[in-house]
Amino acid sequence: MIDALLPVHDQLAGFSTTAAVVRPVALTLGELFRLLGQTEEAAWHFTLAATVARRWGSPHWLAEATAALPD
Repeated sequence: MIDALLPVHDQLAGFSTTAAVVRPVALTLGELFRLLGQTEEAAWHFTLAATVARRWGSPHWLAEATAALPD
């Protein structure tokens, strides 16, 4: 799954035929890398997810991404 998502890591996940947006792809990648124990890669993607959330003005996504960052 990671290999399929990496090319679109800076985009929003959604459905092409509707206006539904699920979340930043980087947020999902961060969670997948964290599950694999790859903390540096996870942190990089959570940081990117925060950037995407700011770009789209989404406080919910921003809170989720920043909460996932290591202390």
